Amino acid sequence: LRRMEERMHGPVEQEDVAVDEEVVELAPATETTPPAESQRVDTSTNLSQNDKDKINTLHPEIRENVTKMLQNLRKDGVTVEITLAYRSYEEQDALYAKGRDGEGKVIDASKVVTNAKGGQSYHNFGLAFDLTVYDKNEKKDWSKDSDAWKKVIAEGKRQGFDAGAEWIDFPDLPHFEKTFGLTPKKLREKKEKNDTKEGFVNVK
Repeated sequence: LRRMEERMHGPVEQEDVAVDEEVVELAPATETTPPAESQRVDTSTNLSQNDKDKINTLHPEIRENVTKMLQNLRKDGVTVEITLAYRSYEEQDALYAKGRDGEGKVIDASKVVTNAKGGQSYHNFGLAFDLTVYDKNEKKDWSKDSDAWKKVIAEGKRQGFDAGAEWIDFPDLPHFEKTFGLTPKKLREKKEKNDTKEGFVNVK
């Protein structure tokens, strides 16, 4: 694993595949809520308000599975929280600009946190979220091989998500996504054609 501050999905065709490579600590503290607040899932009271709020920014098709994932992990004694969920195109572009000049050329690689522009990340469609896991001392656990992360990855897959931790070239430990077989390019096209429901792209 590359160190967390520089984890990347690597060079890919940005028009065809998500290239979301983010640094959790540098991500915006406040995320824009997408237009669809009427579609809300009945989150359990054992979830934090932070998790409830972030779940309700995600695509309606994955909210129930995210909720079950967190609930099952907590029943299993794993302390976990959602740190990133939906992100607008504008927020994505702001992240992309870090370490780059106005033309997008990298001028400070140490500040680069993503290769994905707005519309090139599954976060931009509410289909991806990042988690933070805490150990028994309430410190952040970034070890993929820890018992806690093994449980998180297994539960995420059980709920139908792809686990970034298992990506071969450039693993992204906190990242989980459900693509429904759609690339970011296809999702953008559907959004541009207004193939949406209450602000979210139709994925079925």
